[in-house]
This record gives sequence, C-alpha cells and structure tokens, in this order.
Amino acid sequence: ILLRTVKERLQVEYLDTGLDNNTSYNNINNNSIVGSSQTPTKKDSKKDLFKTKLSEIDVELLDKKQKEYYSVAINFQRLFIHNKKELGLNNFKDQENATYLNYVEPIRLAIEVDGWSVEDFRNAYSFLIKDDFWKKNILSTSKLRDKMEQLVVKSKDINKKQIHI
Repeated sequence: ILLRTVKERLQVEYLDTGLDNNTSYNNINNNSIVGSSQTPTKKDSKKDLFKTKLSEIDVELLDKKQKEYYSVAINFQRLFIHNKKELGLNNFKDQENATYLNYVEPIRLAIEVDGWSVEDFRNAYSFLIKDDFWKKNILSTSKLRDKMEQLVVKSKDINKKQIHI
C-alpha cells in the first residue's frame, strides 16, 4: 500500500482540488493520511506538535479528540485552497505552512470553548463552498472561528428557504 503525506495530497489538489458546489464535507475522506518521518512521536511535547505543519502530522499518533479536530481543519484547508483557486489566487504558502497551532487549535477552541459542533462545521462548510461573498473572506480556521455564528445563521437561513421552495 502506498501511503502519501498530506503535503503530497495537497500538491495534487493545488492542480485540481476536485471540489465543486456539490462537494460535501462528508465526502472528503482522511483515512489514508499519514505523515512523514518528521512527525512528532508521543514522547514529543505538545509544544512540538503545535509547531508541526499539518502536512507532517501522523494522524495515527493523535488521540481521538485531536483526530476529530484535525479532520475538520484539514477539510477546511482543502476548501480554502479551492476557494483561493476560484478567486484566481495562486499563492498557497499560508496553506502549505499551516501548523497544528494555527489550523487545528482554532477548531478545538471553537468546539470546546465556543460550543460549536462538528455538525455546525459541516453546515458552515456547505455554505462556504457556495457563497461568493464568504468564500473570499474566510480563508483560515481562525477567521472561520471568528465568523462561525454568522456562517451558521446564514447556512440555516438558506436551508429553511430551500425547504420552503
């Protein structure tokens, strides 16, 4: 079995993200993501994990909660790359250099401190892939956390309108 790092997968996705307005958060699978030899081991400190690029994290070494947060973060990272491509932006350095601290931690805080659920993130994802205004304004998980309330409200409004049509 050929195991690929997230970085290798993202390099392919820079060319073609495979996302369109019908792509759902649930359709994106992270089961085969495995990091490189630079991945921190369980003996490494939390500080080392925080500095580790997403593309170098071995998800098998993460605990259940960390895997959940990581999965949400990596799905949004792909969405942000897709949205940047749609906007004609070709600089993905911020995405390539995304670390656990600046991409996974905002997701953890949004869930544990702010009280958002994974389902709320799915709704925000579905909304962000379709809404032209928000897709250009939300390009990081920290900005996503800041705007979650607005995104969830907007996504629910759209869902209600679709039900009544």
